[in-house]
Amino acid sequence: MSNPLAISEAASLALHAVVFLTKNCDRSLLNREMLRHSKPPRRIWQKYCTDWGRWVWSRPPAGLKGGFRLARPGSEINPLQVYEAIERPLADITCFLREPICRGDNCILGPLLKTVNRQAREHVGSTTVVDVINVYEEAKDEKTPENNQN
Repeated sequence: MSNPLAISEAASLALHAVVFLTKNCDRSLLNREMLRHSKPPRRIWQKYCTDWGRWVWSRPPAGLKGGFRLARPGSEINPLQVYEAIERPLADITCFLREPICRGDNCILGPLLKTVNRQAREHVGSTTVVDVINVYEEAKDEKTPENNQN
């Protein structure tokens, strides 16, 4: 079975970009800085970059400084908004199979999938990009050698 929680390359890159822009919210970031941070192939980055700009980025006035900035602070953006801006509204998973073999109302996993869908949407929708950064930083701190000495 494939990973039911996997997201597309475009959505993943957009989420990484929004986190990076939030961490550097005090300035505009040039395209090459964004590329260097997330390291996607240049052609992939350029393919998605324009689409993301319509939602999450605004361009400052043209000139030498140029670059990308978030249109809103990371504290006002949640990962669900980024995902849905790139993909489409998050659909409920009603069956793990490509072709359902039973009717949904009689499925033994039916109630479980509805609960998981609701909880995932609530969690991702109530978590801000700043929350994601804080969890990442805490996890990174826990992995440093000086914190693992007992």
